Amino acid sequence: KRKASRLTWLKLGNAGTKFFHAKMRSRRRKNFIHILQTSNGIATSHEDKEAVIFEHFSSFLGSKGARTRAIDWSQLQLPAIRGGGL
Repeated sequence: KRKASRLTWLKLGNAGTKFFHAKMRSRRRKNFIHILQTSNGIATSHEDKEAVIFEHFSSFLGSKGARTRAIDWSQLQLPAIRGGGL
C-alpha cells in the first residue's frame, strides 16, 4: 500500500496538479487546530489559541523541574574516554 501511494504521488503529484492541491488542502485541514479547551473555557480565535499555547509552554520552558529519576552512568558500562574528553 505504501509503495502504491508513492507511485501515485510520483505519477500525479506535480506541484501544479489538482491532485497535489487536493493533498495539500487535506493536510492543512488535518493539521488545523479548531478549538482548544482550557480551564477558562474554549479558545476558538487564532489570537486566543495563540495565547493559550504560549501560556502553556511558558510554564515549562526556562524553568527547572524536580527530577524523579537519574541515570547511573556506571551501570551503562561505557568505555572510558582518555585525554580529557572529546
